[in-house]
Amino acid sequence: MSVLKYVGAIILLATIPGGCDRSSPTPVELATSAPQADTEPSDASQTSQAVAPQITNPENNRGAEVTTELDSQSAPGLIPALNEQSKQDRPYQTLQPVVTTSPDGLIGHLKDIDSALQDLVLKGAGNFVDEATFTEGGLRLGKMKRDAGIQLATSPESNEEQRRAGVLAQLVALSHMSGLRDVEAAKDLERFAQQLVGSDDADLAHQARVVLLGFELQSLQNGLRADPAPLMTQVRQLFSRPQDRGFPEFMVLQNAQQVLLQMGFAEAAEATRRVLIEEYRVSTDPQLRGEAWLVETSNSPAYQAFLKSFRGIGTPQFDSGAASAAIRALFDAFPTFQTVEQLATAVANVEYSGELELSRDMANFARHSLISLPTANTSEVVKLLDAHATRLSLLGTALHLEDLVDFDGKPLDWNRYTGKVVLVDFWASWCLKCMRELPVIREAHREFNSQGLEVLSINMDEKFADAQTAVKERNLPWQTYHSADPQNLGFRSSVALKMGINAIPFMILVGRDGKVVALHVRGERLLPTIQKVLGSDK
Repeated sequence: MSVLKYVGAIILLATIPGGCDRSSPTPVELATSAPQADTEPSDASQTSQAVAPQITNPENNRGAEVTTELDSQSAPGLIPALNEQSKQDRPYQTLQPVVTTSPDGLIGHLKDIDSALQDLVLKGAGNFVDEATFTEGGLRLGKMKRDAGIQLATSPESNEEQRRAGVLAQLVALSHMSGLRDVEAAKDLERFAQQLVGSDDADLAHQARVVLLGFELQSLQNGLRADPAPLMTQVRQLFSRPQDRGFPEFMVLQNAQQVLLQMGFAEAAEATRRVLIEEYRVSTDPQLRGEAWLVETSNSPAYQAFLKSFRGIGTPQFDSGAASAAIRALFDAFPTFQTVEQLATAVANVEYSGELELSRDMANFARHSLISLPTANTSEVVKLLDAHATRLSLLGTALHLEDLVDFDGKPLDWNRYTGKVVLVDFWASWCLKCMRELPVIREAHREFNSQGLEVLSINMDEKFADAQTAVKERNLPWQTYHSADPQNLGFRSSVALKMGINAIPFMILVGRDGKVVALHVRGERLLPTIQKVLGSDK
């Protein structure tokens, strides 16, 4: 049995306080890159239906650098083996309780525990640990966190903020242990939440309400209650403040809706679904807005037709006209800002698949649709659409690369590439999709370099040392450059901002006249496109 089913119990730890630097792909991004729900979004090789490659965007792809999405067969050498010795040295195995009464020391210890738990979650998600190890490690760390929380909350040396952190640590730890089927912890959690729900601290009281809603749902499931009315009362009381619309609340409501539906409480299930949609429609988190939008749309004929229309994207069989019609039908069925937002975030996926005209049509439709919508803030959507327009505007224009230096600090002399066909590859060491492109780029360089092809790499790593290591390990036979401004590397670099590049891999093919002739010439399209350009430019 996979340990993945238990990972959800620890998710709360990652959401309190703060989140990741990268957000997950939105529902429509996934739809346009891989309609098959049971496949890895960026891998089109396992079915006969070609799919648009999923792009890697540090501003819009939570956890993009976590390498557990691949196995050793799909990317040999990219993922280090986790041997038996390293398993024993993991912090979730070795971390021990600290003997201290210092509030600062206890807070530091709690951070160490959270770090160890997050490490355990990652290993569990990658199936690097078995179920027994996962459960044992999780419970041990949970008990350690609860004990440290009690010490912090009751220490006479703690200030108000530190005592509050101790209380919250106990609540989170008991939730975690309960999720790992610790019966006594579940009982303690319910008692503790009932005490906290009357707290003067609004945040703690809210967290307690989330926990108690889960227990109310469990009582309904176990037959201890026959009427969903008390549960529905708690559902409606859950969102008294804007900041209460977080990930844990979303998961609790989604679970409640599904359970109510399974138990035959259709009216209560639909009411819960509507609360979820309405509350998260105005969430400040675009990913949660997207998830709520998916709850609203996923079972509709319009959304299913939309999914179907994007199957086969990137192949000769793909019908861009049908996809364009499905986009419009989806908006007609759900004429909201959230629909436009989802379409706008998916424009780049369609573009990167090679369907440039469809991406242009999709972007224009999204931009036009915004005009008819009463919405508070469209700036992020407009920013995405403007970046797309900037990228497409490169086609047919002379490319100018500036503010770039090589690894020795020597500025790029773009004039030395005059009269050459140049493949410009924007990449980063953490981008697995970029690494997958390297073999075909090597083949192109080997086959066509003598005919006038040059390859020029532009590295997008935020840490220069990571880029140096990657180039050295892979022994790249062409020149690599990066931003000349050490304070603005990667996606903050002037070259990325000027070109609207907010996702990689991004590949540009430049003709002998210095003008851009193709974008996103990746995979099996690369060699024939280069050959055609070399032939036509003779």
